[in-house]
Amino acid sequence: MNNYGVLIDDKKGIKKHELDVIEALNKNILKSSRDTSIFNNYYLGYSIPQIAKEFDLLRFGENDIINIEMKTESTIDKILKQQEKNRYYLNFLGKKNHIYTYVLNENKLYKLVTDNNHNTIKEVDFTELCNKLSCQQIANITNINSLFNPSDYLVSPFNSTDKFINDSYFLTVQQDQICNKIQIQLADSSTRFIALTGGAGTGKTLLTYHIAKKAMNEGMKVLILHCAQLNNGHVKLIEECNWNIYMTKYSSGDKDSAHSVIGQEFDKVAIVIDDSFTYNSLGELTANNKCYSQSQMLYQIITRTRKKLCVIVADNEEMLNRCIDILSR
Repeated sequence: MNNYGVLIDDKKGIKKHELDVIEALNKNILKSSRDTSIFNNYYLGYSIPQIAKEFDLLRFGENDIINIEMKTESTIDKILKQQEKNRYYLNFLGKKNHIYTYVLNENKLYKLVTDNNHNTIKEVDFTELCNKLSCQQIANITNINSLFNPSDYLVSPFNSTDKFINDSYFLTVQQDQICNKIQIQLADSSTRFIALTGGAGTGKTLLTYHIAKKAMNEGMKVLILHCAQLNNGHVKLIEECNWNIYMTKYSSGDKDSAHSVIGQEFDKVAIVIDDSFTYNSLGELTANNKCYSQSQMLYQIITRTRKKLCVIVADNEEMLNRCIDILSR
């Protein structure tokens, strides 16, 4: 672990109790197989960029993916929920996946089983896992991040409306926690106001519309006031799903700009940085802000990007040099 720079820390890296689970898992595997090659070629604690979805152990084959989650203790419901999420994200890679969970205090191994589009889990012996590992033809991967396409799993109610309507998405762990807290507050008759805050691109829109959808499914009346131009996703929700969505005011023009794409995400985004931008004596980015906060608009546009960002620098050598310096690091 020192050789590969893996930290043993309860806040960053591998936690001490996770080492105990790995050790117990290894002992069970050694009892079931003498093929020591099955201990090689794992990604430990890998997280998908942009959403921080973490997998304990991943092993990539030419035709399949083996995922092993490790728990000190857990429940069947929690195991199933995590395994379903893992399958959702791994399915985008187009390979057959085998998803297991090892629980230390039970010394049991559970596998996700799908039958007629219905997911269940069943206890399996370690021999099955060892056979899968032994038969796997290891894939040569130069950049694991390149396997995961942000457009697949970064679902927006506006740009991925069909996926949103059909529940073809999962919330992050943090979003799930916030959603549960808000639902508890909504169930309290004394609640009059709830504020959901966060930086641009942190998933506030998806979470807000997810909560609204759950509320409508439970028979509540929901009104959404959108503080920008309505987009095609809004129209689809209004016309096909009977959502009540209105603009707080009507603005002219239909061009995509920082003002008109609030809450949306795009695979490709272009932004122009002109001579109105500079750095102050503290090295902080500033702008002349004649009409709007241009630095905030810059941040808003950048955080709409899912895959590719094109930065066009016009008449600003200082900004161009800073961009080149960042890219060369």
